[in-house]
Amino acid sequence: MQQHSRLLLLLSTVLISYNGMSQKNTTLLNGIVKSAENDVSNVLIVNLNSKESTITDSSGLFTIEVRLRDSLRIMAVQYLKKEIVITDSIFNENFVAINLIENIINLNGYRYSL
Repeated sequence: MQQHSRLLLLLSTVLISYNGMSQKNTTLLNGIVKSAENDVSNVLIVNLNSKESTITDSSGLFTIEVRLRDSLRIMAVQYLKKEIVITDSIFNENFVAINLIENIINLNGYRYSL
């Protein structure tokens, strides 16, 4: 009976430890979206893993919950889409700066900027 209790205690300890180690830590990631020439307000940031999203403020700042190795998609009509993966350094620093490239359409020799 005593051996049965020890085995049950050992099994419980192992299961609790495994469950605690398997939980994925999240963090609130702060970031800024920049462009060389324009303001970056209202840029959509989507966490492709959790499906959560946010929009940059008038200064290009945002906050979104992430896990290590999550992928973020950054989108706005006037910029090319960009995706980044949350690396160890981004996760530990809790900050990311994202530079976007303006989406320029050239129609019949004319240059249009969206």
